[in-house]
Amino acid sequence: MAKTVLICDDNKLLRSFVRASLARDGYTCAEAPDAGESVRLAKSMRPDLVILDVMMPGGSGLDVLAELRRDPDLASTPVVLITAAVRTFAGVRAQDFGAERCLTKPFRHAQLRSAVEAVLAR
Repeated sequence: MAKTVLICDDNKLLRSFVRASLARDGYTCAEAPDAGESVRLAKSMRPDLVILDVMMPGGSGLDVLAELRRDPDLASTPVVLITAAVRTFAGVRAQDFGAERCLTKPFRHAQLRSAVEAVLAR
């Protein structure tokens, strides 16, 4: 059975790139354009992985991550943070926020694939 990935980012083109990249590797994907929809979809679909942009409308990805970690059904769901704020996150580990990995934008298919496979292999 295919693993499900929730892609949370306000940039439609980036969501499409991630969806196409992951679909090529056999993942089933859903998309959320903002913080509220990210939480709603995560709770309803209980994905195997959440790819979560740090800066989104309606609340930050870090707020979404905190909410996921408070929910007993989603607390252990792996999260890969994605961000364009390279300077803000320089030297910061994804684990400091409760995520498994962090990718900085722009990233390539190979980097995305590597992060997703490493996180889901746990």
